[in-house]
Amino acid sequence: MPKEFGTDGYTIDIKTMNASGVLLETISAMPFFLQKGGDFTLSGTATITQGDGVTGANIANGQTMNIFLGSPMTGPTEKTLTFTGSNTAAYSFTGLTAGEYFMFTDPTITLTQAVGGAADFEGLMMPEPIRLSANTVKNLTIKRQDAGIGTAVTIKLTGDFSTNSAADDVDIFANSPSGYRMKTAGDVSSVTNSMVATLYLPDGRWNVGMGPAMPKGPMAGPPSMPDWMPPMPVGVEISGATVKENSGTANDGIIVFNIATQQKQNLYGKVVDGTGAGIADTEVYGFNPNGGFGGANTKTDTNGVFTLKITNTGNFKVGAHKPGLPAGSELTVDVRADGVYYNDSKVTTSTQFQLKLKKPSYTISGSVLNADSKAMAYSPVWAYQTNGSGNTQAMTDASGNYILYVDNGVWQVRADAPGMGSVQYDLPITINGASQSNINLKPATDTTWVTISGTVTINNATQQYMPIRAVEFSSAGVPLGREYSSNTDSSGAYTINVPGGADASAYKYYRVDIWTQSYGEVERTGTDDVANSPANTKMNNSNKTNVDITVAAAALKTVVVNFTNGSDYASNSGFLKIDGMSFTGAIPKTTTNCKN
Repeated sequence: MPKEFGTDGYTIDIKTMNASGVLLETISAMPFFLQKGGDFTLSGTATITQGDGVTGANIANGQTMNIFLGSPMTGPTEKTLTFTGSNTAAYSFTGLTAGEYFMFTDPTITLTQAVGGAADFEGLMMPEPIRLSANTVKNLTIKRQDAGIGTAVTIKLTGDFSTNSAADDVDIFANSPSGYRMKTAGDVSSVTNSMVATLYLPDGRWNVGMGPAMPKGPMAGPPSMPDWMPPMPVGVEISGATVKENSGTANDGIIVFNIATQQKQNLYGKVVDGTGAGIADTEVYGFNPNGGFGGANTKTDTNGVFTLKITNTGNFKVGAHKPGLPAGSELTVDVRADGVYYNDSKVTTSTQFQLKLKKPSYTISGSVLNADSKAMAYSPVWAYQTNGSGNTQAMTDASGNYILYVDNGVWQVRADAPGMGSVQYDLPITINGASQSNINLKPATDTTWVTISGTVTINNATQQYMPIRAVEFSSAGVPLGREYSSNTDSSGAYTINVPGGADASAYKYYRVDIWTQSYGEVERTGTDDVANSPANTKMNNSNKTNVDITVAAAALKTVVVNFTNGSDYASNSGFLKIDGMSFTGAIPKTTTNCKN
């Protein structure tokens, strides 16, 4: 039976007893809620093509792929699509409520073709934002990984990629502000200059890296730490067929990750609170502040004990983090060929290294809800002390609940949830010898939420998967410290949820702009609703469409800077910052947070 927010929900009691059956302790979970299904359907067709996005790639009968649908209101769900000997398969998600959703797939989808055998296809590069307010059709094009989608970058590995003598699966990945690529190489083991993957990357700047394979599934969590440490990613810039690397080797599109010199050492330790008691399920991490190989991580057991695998010598910073607790101090250990030392003393299982986290005595707990009182799962929540320096942060769970650990004092609680931006609890919370519960955060009930939507096209190309925002200003052009964000989808379209205003005395004013790696910050073009103000969009209580950002190729101008001593810096790259300019004629309109 559904029990939605506004009710007491469901709770679970956990009772512990001794061997004689005597009750020792009762623990009650925070309430969780079951919501009724909605009336909407999201459906569509996945079409499999060659890399050109046009030529069909027929898939063998019975082949399957998964589509995942996530939402801060519901968590993830998935559908399996089955191909029947053609290059299309249908999907349908039913019983959905109105709200924000994100569609995604595995980064690489391996399918057997009707002719030509197995091949890798490109999943969605980034989660596809979808705002659902009616039955919606969303069709997908899944392209084969070949030269049609980008320039080939080959990744080779050298070293022993195994844990406890068992060969490890390894993820090879590349990310940029506009996309993500990933392939998994299975059972890598001990290799020398072995090619394990080829990634096809479109133009732009990418970070290419590798690490232990992530468990499959949207809720699988991070992998356990292997007996080796991932090297630092390599920066790659793609421009047509040209590949530039910061790997220190030739710009040949071949990247080698070498861990052959690593020597594993174990740091044995314990995370404790102020009384010396162990803190369970706490993340412990280590990293070299001077760069080099990537970081190490693990989690404490039920007694707060951990073993952190570090596979390179030198000084490492080690720290611990548990959601809801204030951050602790990072300590420096010296990793040597014969072990790990702290304050010149060797750390062993009997002389454990200790990390201390201050565990406050009280809690602030509650839920994060949207304007329709639906739970917002996996949203950041934080609190800061208004009469001191305390601060703490956490994430809501799958039911939208959170717990923050705090000391006595006055605390302001805030959250940030997709589709509604920053939300603050009405009044500061006073902690005076007791915890506070049912501190629920949601938008003001008298707020009418409306949408700003449009498309982004620059240099005659749609800008896919780019962050876009609406920054709120007063009617006088003063920034109010609030912004509402979203992302463009695979067609360059976006929708941002913002508070509206009922009439001229309450209109809301926003600056809609986007930041891209190639063009920097660009604001709304065409119509400008607000003259002589950084804002460009005026909102009443109605949705506004066609708030587009369009910059044609002909409008882009090339700036050439000649360095008289350029030969001294041959083969180097850097950043050029232009702070100002002189000009004649009309005053040009800037793309920064002001107008002339």
